[in-house]
Amino acid sequence: MTLRNVIIYTDDGYMLTQIGYDFLALRVFVKRNSLKDIKSKIGMGKESDIFLAVSGDDKPIVIKFLRLGRTSFKTIKINRDYLQEKTQWNWFYVSRLSAAKEYAFMAALYKAGFSTPVPIDYNRHCIIMSHVPCPLLANVDPKCIKDPLTLYNKLINTIIKLAEHGLIHCDFNQFNILLDGDDCSKPIIIDFPQMVSTSHFNANEYIH
Repeated sequence: MTLRNVIIYTDDGYMLTQIGYDFLALRVFVKRNSLKDIKSKIGMGKESDIFLAVSGDDKPIVIKFLRLGRTSFKTIKINRDYLQEKTQWNWFYVSRLSAAKEYAFMAALYKAGFSTPVPIDYNRHCIIMSHVPCPLLANVDPKCIKDPLTLYNKLINTIIKLAEHGLIHCDFNQFNILLDGDDCSKPIIIDFPQMVSTSHFNANEYIH
């Protein structure tokens, strides 16, 4: 990696690049022994890049890079309550807030007994979690789901249980649910940066 990859020089000084910001987070993970190696990209969304990686103790893990700003977010002030009253911000800052929020929610939900990946570490705009070798609901052949009604009830109960804890996922769909078990009967929820409180002013809209 060259200095040119990390920063861009401008007339006013210099600007940190996305690769440079990634490097800063990865350097911290390596120092903490949370990360040893990155293997391959396993997912890409409008807000993130997801890679299979190896922890310092040689266990498979997943590292998620939040990339807010890659696509247009004209309603980010409405959809992302962590900006609150701020009028000036950049995408690195917003991605860092999103990562911190997602990690905090994942840690709290995991501790409360929800089926989520195990939260391991986070720094800046990156999150490290356990690798869950299960398919997304969106990619599962319906014929593989032995008891669709039971799965449906589990998903509805998860939404209700979240609400009982004062939370709304806000993006509870087939792309944010993993299915474990030979009969695809065990849902595991992922992706929490859009989660809000049930006291949010748009709570009724989000929960429906």
